[in-house]
Amino acid sequence: AARLALPNNLAVVPPANAASAPIVLRPSMKKEDTPMVKAMKTAEELKRKRSFEEFDAFMAEANRVESAEGKSARAAYERKYEADKAAKEAQLVIDVEDLKRDLLDRGMDPIADMDAERQVFLLEHGVDLEKISGTPQNEAMARAFMKNRGKKVDAGPKLVDQRYIVSCQVADLKARGVDPLVHFSDPDVAEKTRGIYKMEDRQASRAAAQYRELMERYGGRLTEPR
Repeated sequence: AARLALPNNLAVVPPANAASAPIVLRPSMKKEDTPMVKAMKTAEELKRKRSFEEFDAFMAEANRVESAEGKSARAAYERKYEADKAAKEAQLVIDVEDLKRDLLDRGMDPIADMDAERQVFLLEHGVDLEKISGTPQNEAMARAFMKNRGKKVDAGPKLVDQRYIVSCQVADLKARGVDPLVHFSDPDVAEKTRGIYKMEDRQASRAAAQYRELMERYGGRLTEPR
């Protein structure tokens, strides 16, 4: 049977509510930087600012030397400047490592102890983590500020026994010929060390007494010499 054709003026049109609506994509929300990312960005910006200032001072002095003493004197000044700059950068690397080792000797792990982390970051990057919003150091300072009614006090936890325990571990590592800086850089070790710093003072006091006994028994180490 022949199919009936619809007249041209009777074209089938879907109802309005059946028509597909255009899909509007919402702009993705930019994730806010973490406190440590903010700290690194602040450090990078400070480094750029200092670099521009140092370069401007360098060029001004180089031009002055050339004007007063000639091009050969300028070349000598530039060589000395670059050598001094390289020596300064190398010394900073040494100073940072020395600080980390000194902190470890005092039971302050530069990774897990927030006050030690603050000291290292300040030396290495010139930025005080206590002044960066949202960092543990900043939050501890804010809590101490509120607790002491606005009086400026030392915000960091005392952690006397907790740090003693870590210092004993450092001494034992040294006695066994293990580099403490390498050992405490291990993420698993860092997590365990954070656990020590989180110990309640009473628990830490008992553990510290046990560590003290071992240190006395084995002559400044936790394990019997082999």
